[in-house]
This record gives sequence, C-alpha cells and structure tokens, in this order.
Amino acid sequence: MAKQIFVSQIDFNITTDEFTKFIKDTFGEMEIKYFEHKGYAFLKTPSDEIYNKVMSSTDLKLNERIIRFKEYKYHLHGIHISGIPKTMKIDIITSVFSKFGNIESIIMDRDYITGEHRGSCKIEYTEHDNYKKVLEMKEVKIDDVVLSVTKRYINDQRKFNGNSKFNSGSSYRPRPHLNIQRKW
Repeated sequence: MAKQIFVSQIDFNITTDEFTKFIKDTFGEMEIKYFEHKGYAFLKTPSDEIYNKVMSSTDLKLNERIIRFKEYKYHLHGIHISGIPKTMKIDIITSVFSKFGNIESIIMDRDYITGEHRGSCKIEYTEHDNYKKVLEMKEVKIDDVVLSVTKRYINDQRKFNGNSKFNSGSSYRPRPHLNIQRKW
C-alpha cells in the first residue's frame, strides 16, 4: 500500500533535480513532489518496505542540514453531500457510497428544532484513496435525484491549542458585536 511522507527542513538552495537525485539514490524509486524554495516536500512510497526504510532513517543530511521525515496525514476530513431529499433514508446513502470503500461514519445534518435532516450529510472513509474516487464524480445520481459531492475540511478554529497568547485553549471566543437576540 502506497503511503505518503512529509519531508521538512530542506535547505532552500536545493534544486528539484538535486533533491530528486538524493532521494532516489538513498531510498530508491518513488513519486516526489518537491516545493522548491519552500523547504518541504512530499514522498509517495510504492511499498511498505520503502516506507519503513524512510521513516526509520534519522540524522540524514542534505547539504549539511538534517532533514526530517514524518507521516503525512491528509487534511481532508470527509466529503460533503448536498441535495438530499427529505424522504431519502440514510440506508440508501450508505449503500450507494459504500461502493467506493469502507465508510467510517455518516453524519446527517439535522434541524435543531424539527429533527428532520437538512438535505446534506458528511461521509468519512477509512482510506484516503476512497475520497479521490468519490470526488472525481462530483455528482451522484440516486433515483432521479442528483446529489453534489464536495470536499469537507476541519474548521481552522480547532488548530488553536492553547499555545497562542490570544487563545486560552478553547476555540470559543466571545464576540459581543455578534450578540443578536433572535425572536421566535
């Protein structure tokens, strides 16, 4: 199974050809995405054996600078399905989207008051390659209903973990200018 690796702390003066030659000479043939003048790259290993070899390497120097290897965890956290009619059940959605791979979870967006679903849901798969298969379609047709498929990312607000001097560790920040009273 191909896995991705994040490579950091690369010298900014290294060219794409130099980095590619260094990786191929050290570990063998693999897919490389190097961002020149940014100091990082992504490697896609063809086998678990090469992946383990790369991850076990420590203190590997390129131009007298130690480069680091980390497991790359894709930031995509599911897909968003919209256009679901209120009469459609979750079982139908599960049966259609399970054809693309093992589903980890399905979350139906529901109205807080009525409890009916809002016509959209979020699906998370166990493997990253399954997302690609679904996102290539962009639309899925079920019983003459066209559902649109888009990417879903984690809210950037969760990235604050208390290390910031402006945040105490919670993603909640009071906003008095947005304190609007709603009348029902």
